[in-house]
Amino acid sequence: MNIPIHKPVMLTLVTTDQCTAACRDCCFNCSPDKHNRLSYEDMCRYIDQSITAYPTIKIVVLTGGECFLLKEDLYKIIAFIHSRNLLSRVVTNGYWATSKDAAFSILKRLKEQGLTEINFSTGDDHLEWVSYERLKNGVLTSLQCGFTTCINVESGGSRKFSKDILVTDPDFASYLSYKNVSSIGSLQVIGGTWMPFTIESMSNIERFRDDEIVRQNCERCDNIFTSVNITPTHRLVACCGLPVNLIPFLDLGSVKKARIKELYENQFDDFMKIWLFVEGPYKILEFVAAKIGKDKVLELQYSCHSCFYCAALFTNTHYMEAAKAYYKEKFASIMMRYIIHHKNKRK
Repeated sequence: MNIPIHKPVMLTLVTTDQCTAACRDCCFNCSPDKHNRLSYEDMCRYIDQSITAYPTIKIVVLTGGECFLLKEDLYKIIAFIHSRNLLSRVVTNGYWATSKDAAFSILKRLKEQGLTEINFSTGDDHLEWVSYERLKNGVLTSLQCGFTTCINVESGGSRKFSKDILVTDPDFASYLSYKNVSSIGSLQVIGGTWMPFTIESMSNIERFRDDEIVRQNCERCDNIFTSVNITPTHRLVACCGLPVNLIPFLDLGSVKKARIKELYENQFDDFMKIWLFVEGPYKILEFVAAKIGKDKVLELQYSCHSCFYCAALFTNTHYMEAAKAYYKEKFASIMMRYIIHHKNKRK
């Protein structure tokens, strides 16, 4: 299709699928037993290829798995990112913060290499593997070192650990105050809704209910067309959404066999991806339900993360058959809205 390309602003490297934790319902199914990873040379090559194709990219995110398991390569790749005048963010569970001194030793070195942001993940599942004490060691040291710091807390339903525990912790009070933002760092605490990945989890779907995000269900997907995303198996994927590994539709191809620019821009010949970008999976499911009957699209009754609806849509052959059979009814309006959005974005 002859339409404008929505340029990415971020490069996300899923550096490894190895992790110190084996959380239930981990979106990438990571564990200590996994060993796929990107080498330092791979990461350098993918960074240069991405920013050459898209100078719009301003930040490189290193995630996993647990990116701190890269050890010396983590310091090296942060320095390389800094040498390219890019911002950098790491996503971690904080396992390495065994004490404040240990955390300071690691973060001081990362600061010297040019790291700018740290995102900590925690919640009921994470806390089975990484203690709250270690999380606090890492977060407080990160703030003292001057990093932009975020804590992403598993949220939803019957979970015991919540954002409220963090925002009422006196050790974090001064960093969270809107009137007294620390001059050497800032802290944001956000809810990260998870989704079920197993039959067992589906039987306890209340754990994943999040009434706060109901209003977001009807919004477009802001994950697709935002980032170049490369997995530890050298695949380019359309997003870093929770169920991306379960949906072949979101696998764009091997970056070892084709150029990143070619794989990324092939997306814009796919109406379903543009439809996701414009309306999001919940509205597409609603459209499908109107065609085949609401009683046949059971997922719409749950208040879950929008990625849950994406997984439902693209892993159900009946839903996809209906979408393909009737998409022409939406084609003109979706394409027009995409073009309008693109033009407004450029202003």
